[in-house]
Amino acid sequence: MSAFPVFMEMEDETCLIVGGGRVAYRKAHVLCQTGARVHVISKTFDERFVGLKKDGVQCHEVNDGVEAVKDWLQCEKIALLICATDDAEINHRLACLGKMHHIPVNSATNPKDCTFYFPSLVRRGDLTIGVSTGGKVPALSRMAAEQIGQMFPDWYGKLTRVSGQAREKMKGLSFSFEERKNILESILKTGIKYEGNIDEATVDQMIQKNQAVNKNDH
Repeated sequence: MSAFPVFMEMEDETCLIVGGGRVAYRKAHVLCQTGARVHVISKTFDERFVGLKKDGVQCHEVNDGVEAVKDWLQCEKIALLICATDDAEINHRLACLGKMHHIPVNSATNPKDCTFYFPSLVRRGDLTIGVSTGGKVPALSRMAAEQIGQMFPDWYGKLTRVSGQAREKMKGLSFSFEERKNILESILKTGIKYEGNIDEATVDQMIQKNQAVNKNDH
């Protein structure tokens, strides 16, 4: 069965990562960029976690990760549980705990223990593209994301912002759904044609021009 891709709002949600190695660091790095409250528990931590602490990631030294997770699940609402120790059996036990509490779980050692997978991401402002192989071949998803990234230059971030603003402006105007759709597509095609060199003034002119035509038609 293929996994269904879902984009979740993580702002201020609590994410718990168990493990302090390279894999845990990589997942903590991704999550802290979403605005989530990221907590990592481990006996030891990769030195790169020092940098993540500056971004708000909180590291907690514990001797028994399983018992620590039990305490967390009793006291805190957890949005995501990431099992990223170097011990497959411990990760399995942690995953079972998360599932018992109906918490989405990701395991670094066994895809069958996962209820969600970390995709390889391409970010251009608010435009986010995720690629996943369902935990089977993470290296392939990373390679695919790199290729996709080459197809979407940085200016797609600006185009997303400008066209998003245009969409909001048109909601308050007397356009039909089909008219708004056509105008937005025209804005996007213009932005792509000129490689993101489209500003708010140009967009406003395109909206006003279509608004004038709309009035004349009626």
